[in-house]
Amino acid sequence: MFNKARLKLTFWYLLILMFISVSFSFVVYRTLSSEIDRFSYLQKARLEERFQKWRSPDFGNPPPIILDEELVEDIKRRLVFFLFLINSGILIFVGSLSYFLAGKTLKPIEEMMERQKQFVSDASHEFKTPLTSLKTSLEVGLRDKQINLKKAKSLLKDNLEEVNRLQSLTENLLALSRYDSVGKIVFSKVNLSLVVDEALRRVKPLLLSKNIKLEKSIKDVEFMAEPESVIELLVILLDNAIKYSQEGKTVKIDSKIDKKFLFLSVTDYGIGIKKKDLPHIFDRFYQADSSRQKGNGGGFGLGLAVAKKIVEKHKGEITVKSKWGEGSTFIVKLPIES
Repeated sequence: MFNKARLKLTFWYLLILMFISVSFSFVVYRTLSSEIDRFSYLQKARLEERFQKWRSPDFGNPPPIILDEELVEDIKRRLVFFLFLINSGILIFVGSLSYFLAGKTLKPIEEMMERQKQFVSDASHEFKTPLTSLKTSLEVGLRDKQINLKKAKSLLKDNLEEVNRLQSLTENLLALSRYDSVGKIVFSKVNLSLVVDEALRRVKPLLLSKNIKLEKSIKDVEFMAEPESVIELLVILLDNAIKYSQEGKTVKIDSKIDKKFLFLSVTDYGIGIKKKDLPHIFDRFYQADSSRQKGNGGGFGLGLAVAKKIVEKHKGEITVKSKWGEGSTFIVKLPIES
């Protein structure tokens, strides 16, 4: 598909550039041809003037001066030939250049289409798993003629968990779609303490459910950002830290300022991330091995991808330091001024 589009774009590039080249050559030919004719006329006039001065009464008037018209036409033909050679060279060069430029132009579109295709494929697969689980669970419940209230409640509880997972997947997909769009987000002055407090309020139920201790060291500073996006970023990182921490552990959130940048870090002392997983931790739908996922809700591998997109929209950077069995630290670097 893209090869065909590339050839078509090459053709249009070539057509436009050759039209310009041929038009320029035509102007050059007309100009030089006029100059040749003018030169011939002037040369003839000068020769006649000289003969008039040198005229002798004994010989009468000199014969008429006739310039070689074939020579003039030959010069014009050679001019056309050279212009043809130049345009042929331009055609070959421009053709190659047009093909190269068409490839460069279409490459980002091709990559975006490939990502979109892969994204749709992955999303379809991720939706299929919980939907299949829901369907199977409901079918088993319907076939069970001896089902009682306890079993029914257990069935509904399991189904509610799957619905919550689907809701989480949908929200993350919508967030990715929103941050993938080319539109710019609107920045305003944001108070760091306020957005951190709001993020902590949203994850408080999860903190309490696992009896996680929170250590906070946040500077009272203002920076340019989109408030809701920063809150969403912090919620993702805090949720991730809590999710992979054992009960009773500690989660830290710190900030510091270095010149024109604000650094935010979220640290947990949980199971950590294996070295082989670190390069892929921000990839969409990437999930670490089962030992990390076990007992942690079996996420879809979208949260950190969303976090990375938010940071990129703010012209910042996000990195992770982790050691298996000791915990992880996610560090976000954001410009203070947009």
